[in-house]
Amino acid sequence: MPGLPGKGPLETLSFLSRTLFRGCAMDKSRCVRLRTRMRQLAPTRGTSDDVRSRAEVDIDMDRDSAGSGLHRIVLRVALVAIGFVAGGCYPKVAPPPGALSADSVASASRRWPGVTDSSLSHGRDLFVANCNVCHGYPDVAAISDERWPGIIEKMAKKANLNTEDGDAVLHFVLASRSEQGAR
Repeated sequence: MPGLPGKGPLETLSFLSRTLFRGCAMDKSRCVRLRTRMRQLAPTRGTSDDVRSRAEVDIDMDRDSAGSGLHRIVLRVALVAIGFVAGGCYPKVAPPPGALSADSVASASRRWPGVTDSSLSHGRDLFVANCNVCHGYPDVAAISDERWPGIIEKMAKKANLNTEDGDAVLHFVLASRSEQGAR
């Protein structure tokens, strides 16, 4: 499961459990008991034979407050749902597309006047050099032609590409999609 930026797995789990726990309909006496238990679990300042992290204290607090186990079930279901959602948000990864065939270059030149073998090759080079820096190479065939211009525009800004370079990457990706569809 991906964690929160700059946080470890315990801190992420603690954040999620606290967020879910706050969302539960609790009565006032239960909140008071939880705060008291947290104070008991928290290490006192200045003595540190058994210093525990805040995340460990929060997890223990949540374990102790689980009551009938409903909270644990809700937490597990939420974590599984978050995993499915996070997994579905990213496109499939694939190896980078290879160089385009002469037929694909000719087709791209007809589709976008001024596009040449050299500009498509430059687009591929930029794709290979930049797209794998932050994430895996996307499967270009898994994303529709209509979505690619917006994706390339956003990613070109993140990769500090100028407009011409962004267009070169877009033309390469769309030509590569066309070539993969013809196979």
